[in-house]
Amino acid sequence: MQKKEKNILITGSKSIIGQEVIRYLSRDYSHQIIEGGRTESTKDKNEYRYLDLNDTSTFSSALKNIDTVFLVFPRAINYVKKTFVTFLEVCKKENVKEIVFCSIKKSNFSFFVPHNKVEKLIKRSGLKYTIVAPSYFMQNLTTFFLDDIKSNQCIAIPGYSSKINWIDARNVGYVITKILHDMTNFENSTMELTGDENKDFMEVCAKLTAALSRDIEIQPNTKLFIKSLNEKGLTPSEINKLLIFYLAESLSRNKTKLNNNYEKIANKKPTRLHEFIIRHLSDLTCSKSPQLTLL
Repeated sequence: MQKKEKNILITGSKSIIGQEVIRYLSRDYSHQIIEGGRTESTKDKNEYRYLDLNDTSTFSSALKNIDTVFLVFPRAINYVKKTFVTFLEVCKKENVKEIVFCSIKKSNFSFFVPHNKVEKLIKRSGLKYTIVAPSYFMQNLTTFFLDDIKSNQCIAIPGYSSKINWIDARNVGYVITKILHDMTNFENSTMELTGDENKDFMEVCAKLTAALSRDIEIQPNTKLFIKSLNEKGLTPSEINKLLIFYLAESLSRNKTKLNNNYEKIANKKPTRLHEFIIRHLSDLTCSKSPQLTLL
């Protein structure tokens, strides 16, 4: 039986994962895509609705006649609990049927991470939901760390010796799109997505050095890391959250347990790190960096 077309609201359409979800939805399905945000996209021709998660008065108009919401945690949010309690209440008032939330992989210190609060609110909301929890995006190399790689031939990162799991946002976007199309087999569940590799930043720099034919080194200096974050325009609150995240990763003695959730849905292996680097050689060597986007 063919699935009925949906009106799908995409929040965070300019984020790493938002762009991938829109790309797959546009390519593979005929659902109505509505982008919700504070600024309209200049490259996509989808319907646009103004949505500011720091302004609850924008919720009703953005959610009207929406069947499914794809929710990305915004880069800057003032009051997490108040905002998302209200957002979910308006979702129910406007008869939104289901919500897919892109969270992050759990760590031993997940109670520090605001995504954890949003997950709990979604589970209590009464809405049908799926929470997708991916590990660390490879795309951070072509956005967040790109200026350091190109200009300074280094990655400034504390706790570089700890291994983290790397996953291609394209793989995550593909899975999310499948869920948005048909939530039947994923309803009211949390799906962790991992890539096939746990690599520390020293190993990542070795792969970058081999591919780029120039030395990319580690700078495990916390002061330099904070300086680079300030130069990227992050707020003190955002910097503190990132420091907590990397501290948690460095203190964790447990490697991420790999799973085959992507392979079960896509019928193929996830992208390997060297494949991602080769695919983005032009990004890693060009003179102009893309605008910083965070999940």
